[in-house]
Amino acid sequence: MIMKKRRLLYISAICASLLLSSCGASGEATDAAIVPSNGGSFGADGGTFAADEYSYAAEEEYAAVDDSVGEAEIGGLEVFEAGDKSGEKLVDETKPYETFEIIEEYPRFNYQAGLLTAGEWNDNENFDFWTNLITTRQDEWNSLPSHWNLSTLNRVAVNVTNGDTPAENVTVKLYSGNTMVWEAVTDNNGNAYLFNTLSSSNQYVPTKITTERGGQLLTEVEFSQGAYMDYVNIDVEAKKYGGDILDLMFVVDTTGSMGDELAYLQAELQDIVKRVTDEKQIPVRLSVNFYRDSSDDYVVKDFDFTVDIDEAVRNLNQQYASGGGDYEEAVEVALDVAINGSTWQEGNTKLMFLILDAPPHYNDNNAVQLASLLETAAAQGIRIIPVASSGVDTETEFLCRTFAIATGGTYTFLTDHSGVGGSHLEPTVGQYQVEKLNDMIVRIIESYL
Repeated sequence: MIMKKRRLLYISAICASLLLSSCGASGEATDAAIVPSNGGSFGADGGTFAADEYSYAAEEEYAAVDDSVGEAEIGGLEVFEAGDKSGEKLVDETKPYETFEIIEEYPRFNYQAGLLTAGEWNDNENFDFWTNLITTRQDEWNSLPSHWNLSTLNRVAVNVTNGDTPAENVTVKLYSGNTMVWEAVTDNNGNAYLFNTLSSSNQYVPTKITTERGGQLLTEVEFSQGAYMDYVNIDVEAKKYGGDILDLMFVVDTTGSMGDELAYLQAELQDIVKRVTDEKQIPVRLSVNFYRDSSDDYVVKDFDFTVDIDEAVRNLNQQYASGGGDYEEAVEVALDVAINGSTWQEGNTKLMFLILDAPPHYNDNNAVQLASLLETAAAQGIRIIPVASSGVDTETEFLCRTFAIATGGTYTFLTDHSGVGGSHLEPTVGQYQVEKLNDMIVRIIESYL
C-alpha cells in the first residue's frame, strides 16, 4: 500500500509539473505585447515589473471600433510564478484516476490569494462603445445578437433620485401602452437599465416609465422614442430602503477545462469573502453554487444562502474540476437554479459572480430561457458579474457582457499577466486597468454597497 501511494504521488507530481509548464510556470511574462510604457524593463527572473506602469498594445483588428481597444494599464503589478512547489499532495485512491481530489491540507502547491490578474469593463458606462461594436464590426460580433436573439441596443437608462440623494431599491418599469415590457431595480447610485425586450425580433413602442416602492406607485413619466442611450432622470419622494445586507453568490464552472485555474480561484474567493465579511462591516449572506454539464456526475451542486461563512467556504474548497467533455456547459441550468432556486431577499444588495470559461449549449429553447432568466434577474435586482476565465471565446464574451448589461452588472475577465492558467482571450474593450483579481472583486462589491 505504501509503495502504491508513493507511485500515485509520483504520478501526481508529474501531472502537476506538466500542468504548471502549460500554465507558464517559468515566471516569464506570457504575452510579448506587454511592454514598458516608460522605458523600464522586466526583472531578470521575470518575477517583478521593473517599471511602474505598463500598457498593453491594441491589436490591429480591433482598430475599426476604437483606437484604444484592447489596451491595458498595469500599475506596479507583480508577475507571480504559477505554482510555487512546497511539497506533495495526497490523493484519494478510491476515486477513478481522472477525478483524484485533494483530500487534506498536505504541504502542496502554494495556491495563495493575490496571484490571478484581471480587468473590468462596464458596458452600461460605455454604451456607445458597445453599440459601435455590435453594429459596425463585420464579423461574428455583428451576428451574435440575432443568433442568440439577445439584443441590448434598445436600452433606456434611468437615474432615480430623491432630491440630491440616489434612490436605491426603487422598482422601475417600462411600458408599451398597458403592457409592461421590462422591470428593474435601482442600484445604490439610483441607476436602472430598461430594455424594449431582449428579443431582436419582437419589439414594442415604449410609452411610459413608472417608479414604485413596495407596490405603491411613486411616479409616472411619459416616454418618447429617441431617449435610448441617454439617462432619463426621475425624482421621487422615497425614504432609504434596504441595501444594508449583502446577498453574495458565486456560481462556478467546475468542469475539467477549469482545472488549470480552479484551485487558484478557490484561494482568491476565500480571501475575498474574508475581506468583505471582516472589513466592510456589512452583514453578508453567502451562497456558492457549482455546475458542470448534463452528462457529468452532477449538473448543478447548489448551496443556498447562509450566514455561516465558514460553512460556505468549506463547501467552496471541497470542489474540484472534472467532466465536461465538449466545449459548451450547462450555463443556463446553473443560472436557473441560481436565480429561481435561491432565497434572495427583497431589499438586499444582490450580486452574483458567474465564473466560467465556456458558453451554454446553443438551441432555440436555451436562447429563450436565457432571455427569460435575464429578465427575472433584472426584476429582482440581481446584478450578474461574469468572470471570464481561460478558454473563453468571442461568443462567450458576448453572452457574458449581455448578462452584465441586462442586469446592471459589469464584465470582468482574467488576464495572462499572472502567468497562471491557459491563454486568456484579450477582450474587445477599450482601455482597462489590470488588477489583482481579489482586489478587483472587493472593489466591485464595495461599489454596489
